[in-house]
This record gives sequence, structure tokens and C-alpha cells, in this order.
Amino acid sequence: MKAQNVVIAVVATNIVSILATALIVGGKQPEQSQLAPEPMAPTTAAAPVPAAAVVSGRPAADKEKVLAFFDSIKNSRRKEAVAEFKKIMQDVPPYANLGTVTYGYRLALEGEYQKAIEATQKDINRAPERVDSVYTLAWIYAKVGDYDKALQVCSDALKGGTQFGKLNYIMGWVYAKQGKYEDALKACDAALSAEPYAPGLYFAKGRIEDIFGNQDKAIEHYMKAISLKDDFYSAYVYLGFLYTELGRYDEAIKTQKEAVALDKYGAAGYLGLGLAYDEMGNYQAALPQYQNAMTLGNFGTEASTVKKPLSVSLSIDDAVIYNRIGILNIRLGAYEEALAAFNQSLKARLEFHDAYRGLIMTCLLKGDKESANQYYEKLKQANPEMAKTIAAFVESQE
Repeated sequence: MKAQNVVIAVVATNIVSILATALIVGGKQPEQSQLAPEPMAPTTAAAPVPAAAVVSGRPAADKEKVLAFFDSIKNSRRKEAVAEFKKIMQDVPPYANLGTVTYGYRLALEGEYQKAIEATQKDINRAPERVDSVYTLAWIYAKVGDYDKALQVCSDALKGGTQFGKLNYIMGWVYAKQGKYEDALKACDAALSAEPYAPGLYFAKGRIEDIFGNQDKAIEHYMKAISLKDDFYSAYVYLGFLYTELGRYDEAIKTQKEAVALDKYGAAGYLGLGLAYDEMGNYQAALPQYQNAMTLGNFGTEASTVKKPLSVSLSIDDAVIYNRIGILNIRLGAYEEALAAFNQSLKARLEFHDAYRGLIMTCLLKGDKESANQYYEKLKQANPEMAKTIAAFVESQE
């Protein structure tokens, strides 16, 4: 994972300001966006791979049948489409800015987890009272899925005094990921008992209820967080995703637009807005929102900030987004753009085999059965089970 180029140190004086700034993943959203360049609607792919040439004289596949196939390969297209984004988002432990951004945190963002653990442990050994270092160590363990160690770090620190109460935030998330619903809520309530007006904690409870599928309660907590902090970007984004999951598209679009208005250079709002339009069938409106998300995949505030892939800023795989862009372009009849997007998907993650399926279908739509068969052979080698899902369709085009 590439290192973030801009690190922002935020001094927070109480748990309300600390937890209210909790992000989808690490880092703080920009409070001021005027330093960043005006976002331009990006092309579908930054460096598209040349599309295969159309083979003349061969009939193309029927577009309606291709689209019907894409819909048929998912039992519940809408719910699964939302889930592929939301699951990854919920798999990322929350990181709250606790006054400093530690060296260990930066190492973890680069994927150097063992070095991050060692560096953060050294910080704790030197200054055991530093809450930010203890929180970072627990967060790193949670990020790599070592939930027992994450909880142990929190439990040990909590014995040292009430100043470590902020750790209840990440403890709640860890318990939720382990399926311990009651323990998860107790952890958040323990922190809320000391800080009953902390918007970040209501956001945390919303995430926990969201993970367990208690959607009404999740909405209630997200909205409570927003009522306490009306510029709570992350709460708007998660609330918007939940509305999309429930098929409440008008509310989802309204909520994500509010997120974009709060931070027009943050990728998450555009991503959520694109998905809402996508799922309601407004493909023309969805496409530029996905493109903006790909371009603005960072939370930096400096004009010189290098754009980051979504895998850095949101922990959402670029491959997933490019694949969605490819399918949208098929729906819109932009086959060259679709080919470029599916190729970009494979560049982002070679093992994302859905992209092969998109390449096959696009080539068939263009009448290029030779290229379609070549991609089909690659898919059979890479993922035989997935190849079976498309075998009958490919064979019917012979």
C-alpha cells in the first residue's frame, strides 16, 4: 500500500471532538477544501488498455440478453451490489484522531504491520500514559484481524485509569466483528455514560447495529450523531449507504449529496451517490459519480496531494469500482470505455475475475468472438467455477 503524502496532526481536547472526527478509515477529512484543485470529471480509465478490434462480418450478441445475464448472475442484484461496497467499509476498524498521528499508524497504512506494532509498542513503553499510542496499537491488531490481542491491549490499558475510556470505541467494533452484540453495545455505552453527547459514539453504535442488521436502530444512531454534529461527513455517508441498501433511493441521494456538500473533495460521498443512482437505474447519473470517486480517492487538503486509490483512502478495492464502471458503460452502449474499465479492474487486482466476465461480454457485444473466447480461456484457467457461470452463454454465441 502506498504511503499517504500528507499527515495531519489534530489536537483534540476531549472525547467529543476526538470521536466526532472518526473516519471511515484513518486520517481526517479536510475541513477546508479551497486549497484543492477543482475536481474534473475523470475519464473511465486513466490509462486504458487498447480495446480489441471488432471482427467484421460476425453478428454481435444481443445486448438485452447480455444485460439479462448480468442481472441473473446475482440472486438479488441490488442487495449484493450494495453489500460489495458496504462489507469492505465495515471490515475496516474505525480510527479516531487522538491528538497525534503516530509513526506506527503511518507504517500500518503502508502495510508494514509488524514494524507498526513494534514501533507503537516502543512508544507505549516510553510513555504508557499516551492514549493515542495505545489506541493505535489496538487498531493495528484489529486491522490485521487479531481481535484477541486488540481487546487485550484495550483491557490492559483500561485498568490504568479512566483516561483510556476512549478505547471503548474500538472495543465495541471488535466485539461486533466477533458477533458479540451485547458486549459491543456495552462498550459504547460505557463511553457514552461519561460523554453522553459524543456524536462519534452514536456513530459507533450505528455501525455496530448496521453490522448486525438492525437497520432501524442504525439509522436512529446515525441521525443522532448528525443531530449532534451537523457536519459529520462519515455519518452521512454510512446513512446514505444504508438508505440505498433499503431501496430508499431518494433519501440515499439526498444524504450523499449532503456529504458531498460537506466535503466535495472526499471520495466516499461520490461513491455512495454513484451507487444510489446505479441501483435506481439512473446510469447516466451514476457514471460520473463513480469516476469522481476514482479521481478523488484521497483525503488530503494540499493542492499538491497525490491522488490515492480507493484502497488507500476507503479500503474499497479499485477493482470493484472499475468493474461497476465497465457494466455501466455496457448499459450505455460505450463498449470501448467498458473494455478499458474492465482492463483497469484487472490491473488493480489481477484476481478480480469478475472483470474477465465483463471483457467476455463486451467482446461478444462487439462481435469479436475470437477475443471473447481468449478471455474465456483465461477465466477458465483463473477461476473454473466462475467460468461455469458463463459457459452456457458463451457457447450459445458459437
